[in-house]
Amino acid sequence: KKSEDYICHLLNQPLEFMPLILDCKGHNREHCLAEIQTHCDSLQRSLDIYNGPLVAGAIFVCDDETLLFLTVHHLIFDGVSWISLLNRIDSRYKTLVAETQGPKQRELNPGLLDSHPENSSRNTFVRWARKLQSYASSETAARDVGYWSRLTGADNQALPRDLAEGPRTQDSLSTIRRALSSQDTTELLTGPSEGSISSLLLACLIHSLNQSFGITSLLLETQSTGRNEHGPETTIPGVESAPGWFSSIYPFHLRIESGETLEDTIRRLTGELSDVPRSGNDYGVLRYRRKEPELQSIVPGMKFLYHGNLYDSPGYQDMVLKSVPPEYDALMGAGFAEKNEPRYPLYLYSFIRNRALNLVFSYCSNQFRAATVEKIASQFMERVHTRLKLPS
Repeated sequence: KKSEDYICHLLNQPLEFMPLILDCKGHNREHCLAEIQTHCDSLQRSLDIYNGPLVAGAIFVCDDETLLFLTVHHLIFDGVSWISLLNRIDSRYKTLVAETQGPKQRELNPGLLDSHPENSSRNTFVRWARKLQSYASSETAARDVGYWSRLTGADNQALPRDLAEGPRTQDSLSTIRRALSSQDTTELLTGPSEGSISSLLLACLIHSLNQSFGITSLLLETQSTGRNEHGPETTIPGVESAPGWFSSIYPFHLRIESGETLEDTIRRLTGELSDVPRSGNDYGVLRYRRKEPELQSIVPGMKFLYHGNLYDSPGYQDMVLKSVPPEYDALMGAGFAEKNEPRYPLYLYSFIRNRALNLVFSYCSNQFRAATVEKIASQFMERVHTRLKLPS
């Protein structure tokens, strides 16, 4: 609790942030990339949740382009926060360009560069965190213990490994990627559907795992944005767009019943997802704040995450996809959590980018062979295409 209070105190402090400006002109491309990566790694490693800084950045002035690099500690900044920030920077940047390069050119007013930090918006996260602490000690918070404790008694199966239980390290993570065309993605989102895209993806996942390993029941970890699903006890005005970490991580029991078709599974999962109490927001409160004993033995076997069309926002499109040269992609996230062990041997990340559904199967190569995960990914895509062939 002392640490949490200190972090809230830190978040309440005025944010004094000025990115470094580094001149990389006169260097060849390879040297420039190496220098930028060195600085990016150093900036990311400088973040400290207890003592600060929580934000760091740099502007790299190269011969052919100028690049802005920003990094924020993930415990105070989720994906929704990034998109909101990028949209605001993109909008302000375009305004500045119009002001200084339009038909009525005028000298740039330094006042236009003032970021006008929205302290009330930033403090929303602090107020929410403190309200969550108070809620955790209330009896109301314990009302859904029964729902979560049932997960410990579920007949969950473990994912069979190809190799001995090798160490799960950041270096051992490998990825296999799949994607639908934008046309197929549109049909998938607007075609015959009785449930959300999450239900469809989860149904494809359990059917694929059933075919590959004979798995009929699996406990996985997933999450929600945590911004619109809070009850009155923890609701804070402005939480929908405030910067912070509001995501709720929780376990979900994924299963397939005997003789069940893909459509049957989608229909059932739609109901089961809607039955999750408060979209999973209470699980962390119950397990980690109240330390309910029934929840301590819940151990998911993999992670599933669907980001939706988060990456199709104007800010991300204009400031990242259309502006950052491909060779810099590897620098985004470089050096992040390199010493942390991945919690699970298999991850499925899914999101829509450029109007196309993207799937990333991330796995521990010390436990799975690439051919095994390729097989899962192929079977997954077969079921997605089967869904597309269904009549409207």
